[in-house]
Amino acid sequence: MPQDAPPLAVIASNDLVAVGVMRGAAERGWSVPGDVSVTGWDNADVGPYLTPSLTTVDTDRAEAGRRAMRQLVAALNQEPAPDGLPPLTTIVWRESTAPPAARTARP
Repeated sequence: MPQDAPPLAVIASNDLVAVGVMRGAAERGWSVPGDVSVTGWDNADVGPYLTPSLTTVDTDRAEAGRRAMRQLVAALNQEPAPDGLPPLTTIVWRESTAPPAARTARP
């Protein structure tokens, strides 16, 4: 992360990378979520125990597998793939993100 132009938010590819972002922010003197909001992706078990606790995106992997199999079977049978299904992901809101109005002013 650049020292001279801190981001407003980081959406990390997974929770482990998000933990590294949070550490990098702390090393630069930035507060999470005051200066930068951080969100991970995969809902690792450690997320709720961090300070601040990590906002993340949880994915229903079992359902993703079922849907992939249904799509494969439909394709093999030359049938249309199922549609109109609910999302596979859910945001798990925790302390590492803040609404824009809650941000501290930057010089």
